[in-house]
Amino acid sequence: MIVFILLLLIFTILFRRGSFFKASNIHWLIFLILLLLKTSAGYLSYYYHNHYFAGGDSAIYLNSANDLISYSGNDPLTYFRLFFNMNRGIPEWEAVYSKIIYWDNVSTLSFINDNRNAIRINSIISLFSFNNILAHLLILNFLTITGLTAFFRAINKRFSNIPSPLLFVALFLSPSILFWTSGILKETNTVFILGLYIFFYEKSISNLNLKNGLLLFLLSVGLILVRSYFACIVLSVSFISLLINKLKITKVSYQILIFALGFFIFLSSLFLFNVDLFQLILEKQEAFISIGRSANSYFQIAVLEKPLDLITYFPQAMINVFIQPQLYSLDSFLYLFPIIENIDILFFCVLAIWFRKKPSKENRLVLISFILIYILSSWLIGITIPVQGAISRYKAISQLFLLIFVFSFIDWKRLLADYFSE
Repeated sequence: MIVFILLLLIFTILFRRGSFFKASNIHWLIFLILLLLKTSAGYLSYYYHNHYFAGGDSAIYLNSANDLISYSGNDPLTYFRLFFNMNRGIPEWEAVYSKIIYWDNVSTLSFINDNRNAIRINSIISLFSFNNILAHLLILNFLTITGLTAFFRAINKRFSNIPSPLLFVALFLSPSILFWTSGILKETNTVFILGLYIFFYEKSISNLNLKNGLLLFLLSVGLILVRSYFACIVLSVSFISLLINKLKITKVSYQILIFALGFFIFLSSLFLFNVDLFQLILEKQEAFISIGRSANSYFQIAVLEKPLDLITYFPQAMINVFIQPQLYSLDSFLYLFPIIENIDILFFCVLAIWFRKKPSKENRLVLISFILIYILSSWLIGITIPVQGAISRYKAISQLFLLIFVFSFIDWKRLLADYFSE
């Protein structure tokens, strides 16, 4: 408890005095309440999965992280070697690696083992939390709030038409964000790096210098390490978007055409490097089906048989992710949160139609990028994942982009004037 209180004091000081947080114009006390709220949500998530599902991913990441430390025998050099996956092929070292769950990837097609990187991140945090679960969650959620604050600052500056309180609620308090990015999961690490990536990407659009470029590159690598499939989507879309911006192409039809051309070149390059994308996606689907059959929220999805199925199954994949019809069976009280969120999004979509307003020309490229990130990630999630709870978790991060996209089409001044003026 002493570690928890000490860390809480340190983070409170950073919220109050740190220029990064002060620049957001969000009161430090709100950050503190948010930190405690997210830590409580993270503990609820950890306890729920530990009690009902023998721990799940969060327990595996935490236990494997602690194993990484304990197997080093408190020797910094041994820990360094284990951390960087050294001495492979040596029997005594292989015996240690085999005991760490999720350390080695079963798939031979995955280039990045983001499960291993999640274990690495949590092992570093464990060195400072001293095996105190609340302190561990506190550190993780401080990082998450840092990433969300960076995201908020970048979006709040660009989309000044969206009221700041509504943007704050969308980014920080959406049920999926509040629940799924507060625990010992890859989503927590991803939001931290993604938020900073968006922040420095915005800076690079107006001022692409050596410092911003280097930070953007490091954050790109970090994003690949923590969430490889999502990173491929975000980095591809943002690179093409940056290229369009530098070429000063403002016509929306031309921008969409360049995005299509960019994705065609990307897919062609995979073919040249003998990367079988369909086989990789098929393998992911088979793994999720195999694991998911025992889950309470498992449902049948169309099984991939040929590459064309990726296209023909697109509508069903989007329905599985966007509407989530399986939720309405109400098999679990946890379904209430994504149901509420789905209703909220549909409600805002109606507002965007009723109080529609064209976004500014300067923001249209960003909005195309955001909806592409949402669609492409949802497409992949809907095709490969047959577990409703997992869909809610995996789509939590891309939900940010959808909310901002929808909000940007609402004439908030007219809405407020019609219904909230005296």
